Amino acid sequence: ERNEKRFEAQLQSASTPYLRESSVSYPVDDLGLVVFSGRRDFVIDTPCGSEIVELKATSSKTKYQMLREGKYATENLAQLIAYMVEAEDTQGRLMYSYYKSPTDANPHLERTYMVAVDPSGDILADGKHSGFTLADYLVHRDAAADAVLNETVYDRPYNYDAPFGSPCQYCVFRSACDKYDSGKSEFKPAVES
Repeated sequence: ERNEKRFEAQLQSASTPYLRESSVSYPVDDLGLVVFSGRRDFVIDTPCGSEIVELKATSSKTKYQMLREGKYATENLAQLIAYMVEAEDTQGRLMYSYYKSPTDANPHLERTYMVAVDPSGDILADGKHSGFTLADYLVHRDAAADAVLNETVYDRPYNYDAPFGSPCQYCVFRSACDKYDSGKSEFKPAVES
């Protein structure tokens, strides 16, 4: 919250028009039975159109090293792309702020990744191919919706149970998989054909 207020103060001092914490909700399947919802940290007006800004604050030394190496978390990129798809925006910003201590007023390190979707559908971070495409995101989104609609849990992605950096960490469908693992779900395992 403090990191968001600090960023908001920067926008205000620069007289940049923005929306803060704007809700997102849209149907994923054709019948509208599965709905993606979330909250965009900021949407700012730029001379080139609107730009979604996703902020991440951390005190983790692992994340600090990741930022020093110029890396970002795939799940954070996916979250931003989900918001960009909903808004039909082709540009956004993923901003990390590393605080040495949770009580620090200012970050020790900040790293911003300019995220874009190019005309061929490649997802770029700072002008470099991220290894993902818009088609990858849409396939994942549709598979997740299918799992919910058919009450089926598919094979988990690589490294899903990692204590840090799990691709499932911020997935909106994570609770369904957790219920399945605990035996508290009616979901059935997928059958390969």
